Amino acid sequence: MWQAVLITPRKVQQKLNGTPYWRFSTDATTLRLVGGSHHCEGRVEILYNGTWGTVCDDLWSFNDAQVACRQLGCGAVVACPHRARFGQGNGPIWMDNMLCSGNETNLSHCQHSGWENHDCHHNEDASVICQGVLETTTAAPSSSQLPVRLVGGEDRCEGRVEVFYRGSWGTVCDDFWDNNDAQVVCRQLDCGSPMTAASPVDFGQGRGSIWMDNVFCNGSETHLSQCRHNGWGTHNCVHDEDATVLCDGQDENIALSCQKDHMEISIRGAYVDHLGYTGYNIHLNDQSCVGQRLGRNLHLQTPLNSCGTTSENNGHEVVHKNIVWARKEHRIIRLPVHCVCDGQGVMNAVLGLLTEYPSPNMMEYMLGRN
Repeated sequence: MWQAVLITPRKVQQKLNGTPYWRFSTDATTLRLVGGSHHCEGRVEILYNGTWGTVCDDLWSFNDAQVACRQLGCGAVVACPHRARFGQGNGPIWMDNMLCSGNETNLSHCQHSGWENHDCHHNEDASVICQGVLETTTAAPSSSQLPVRLVGGEDRCEGRVEVFYRGSWGTVCDDFWDNNDAQVVCRQLDCGSPMTAASPVDFGQGRGSIWMDNVFCNGSETHLSQCRHNGWGTHNCVHDEDATVLCDGQDENIALSCQKDHMEISIRGAYVDHLGYTGYNIHLNDQSCVGQRLGRNLHLQTPLNSCGTTSENNGHEVVHKNIVWARKEHRIIRLPVHCVCDGQGVMNAVLGLLTEYPSPNMMEYMLGRN
């Protein structure tokens, strides 16, 4: 029996002429509030493409602020100030014209104008004030819902574990660190389940406080701060013992984008390692078109007129198709990738169903079953 694994299709619209568009994002991003007196108030900043940027206050509302407060574990909304209430940011303005329903778990799941598609300046940076305030004593906050983040990885779902306590980020010691603890971190970040890599991954040493040591989670907690540990700041560790996590990232493992003359396929390095593959045994229909490591991730740039790409024109749209193949010992993995161009110049990127087959069927599937 072959085994099938469903990858949720991701459909992303891009106007080739630069016309603004509304979009839903399936990406989950890291959020922070800057400039306030505690971590639950401040200027809204979001981490996208490895860079922190602000959110424009056009249409910024109570519903949008509620999502930000929920994402940070900061309780209910007190206010959603406009006009850079906590000072002006710098760098990119990532989001504009936010339209959250108020039920989303991540700000990037809301409708907006498209990444860095705006008509704003930083004097329009959006802010939020939430009810939640960190405790100023050494006891654990009563909410037990402190933010965590993963630092030093290629994306937000892998890296060194850091927790935000008493106004600053600090690390977690790896004494007794196990899969149950990692499961809680992955769940809190909406990053799926923990993975193991083929070889140890170095995400670098942290600095500053080591907030937690001897962490004992049962695996069912929703926040790492709900797990038993020695007490805040109580440890016998140094930073070369910082705990790390590799999460499977759910639908963030594989990304596809469509350009005018090529497709770009990116596969998380941690996911490739977890499956036991390398760049040398992952290729397109044309086996000479193999993946290349850029950083820790694997990238395949696929021209629309080569590498085994086929094109079909049905009179209404042009569909460009290829397949990502992965081969190892007695297994083969097959992932169709499609870029659909309609008559208006909109490119839709669609990931198909990732399926795994035993090797006896390998040649049959590699001989042109698109």
